[in-house]
Amino acid sequence: MPNRTDLRVLLAAYETPGIAAAQRLFAEGVTPDRIRLLTHPLDERNEPLIAFAWAHHIETTYHPAKSAEALAWARAFAPDVIFALHYMEKIPQRLLTLAPLGGVNMHPAPLPFYRGCFSTPWAIFNGETETGFTYHYMTDEFDAGDVVLQRRLPIAPHDTHFTLFHKLMLAGCNAFPEVLRLVVDERFPGIPQEGEGSYYPKRLPNNGVIDPSWDDAIIERFIRALDFPPASAVVLIDGKPTPVRSMAEYHRLRRP
Repeated sequence: MPNRTDLRVLLAAYETPGIAAAQRLFAEGVTPDRIRLLTHPLDERNEPLIAFAWAHHIETTYHPAKSAEALAWARAFAPDVIFALHYMEKIPQRLLTLAPLGGVNMHPAPLPFYRGCFSTPWAIFNGETETGFTYHYMTDEFDAGDVVLQRRLPIAPHDTHFTLFHKLMLAGCNAFPEVLRLVVDERFPGIPQEGEGSYYPKRLPNNGVIDPSWDDAIIERFIRALDFPPASAVVLIDGKPTPVRSMAEYHRLRRP
């Protein structure tokens, strides 16, 4: 297997976690010409990553991971390993098999609990006091592969979807060199996930609309769970959806 300077990395990423992962690869001796970026088209949140890749001459594609174009592009690169950080599409098996060392994803939850792409807000809404992140090998089934590394983090009483997600991303990216060592240097096969765990869909109850019949504790968690600017929970005032970002604002809006 290649050493760090010969390693060819396909990085599937979106937004700032992709920048953090690339910077850590640079620090580990992987040069920009041996990195390829699979990302999503330009938008306000992804602009920094795309600009970073352009500035460092990292070849980039915006084709969906499942597309024939992405497969041909990745096959021509012949990656040794694939890392996915906040990439928002399933990476198909036919792409994963191109990498002898496999594909590893960072999931913002302590798998097998909170599988699914809305794990962070559900953990807040459910009143959890801690969550975590998991690096796991990708398989044909979402969030089900063997665990490479897992860490837990507390959920603060004031955490919102926005703050908690970014805390998890930062902690996960800080652990990336250790994951690189386990996967590339030690060829660690991972540990099977234990138990059935849980899965949560990409939505919260009541389609993001506060139900006034809920008690205040539920409403407060609901507001924090949906607070990811520009998105927020809403309350119906005279039938009109009105954004809410705090309990104080909710009570003010509900005041006769």
